[in-house]
Amino acid sequence: MPIRRSRRLPTPPLDADKNVSVAIIGGGFTGLSTALHLAEQGVDATVLEAQQPGWGASGNNGGQVNPGLKHDPDQIEADFGAELGGRMIAFAYGTTNFTFDLIRRYQIPARRGRTARCAPHIMKRARRQSRAPRSSASGAACR
Repeated sequence: MPIRRSRRLPTPPLDADKNVSVAIIGGGFTGLSTALHLAEQGVDATVLEAQQPGWGASGNNGGQVNPGLKHDPDQIEADFGAELGGRMIAFAYGTTNFTFDLIRRYQIPARRGRTARCAPHIMKRARRQSRAPRSSASGAACR
């Protein structure tokens, strides 16, 4: 399905003092997500961005949504313990569902697809532990 290009919303410069409950520095993924979730709770927040929203690293990733962690899930659990490590892993692998839920809820024009790629060391271990390619620690399907 082709992506519809939305009209770019105006992003006027801050030309006067402004009192807000929360000032968010940076309009990348994290800053915009923070602003969205605060607004949903009725919190007065302003995003301050030197360029356009999504400019920089957030705008240069090619639209990829990749779950996971830099380190192997087994190492995360070894370093942080089963309880905290398990929560960290579950959070990291759940971020894609969170992102796609936002896309659906706000009807954001984005290509739909759930192709996942996993790091080779995770795939190798997962294949040894199960016939279905899954990361044992995360439970995330890998394709």
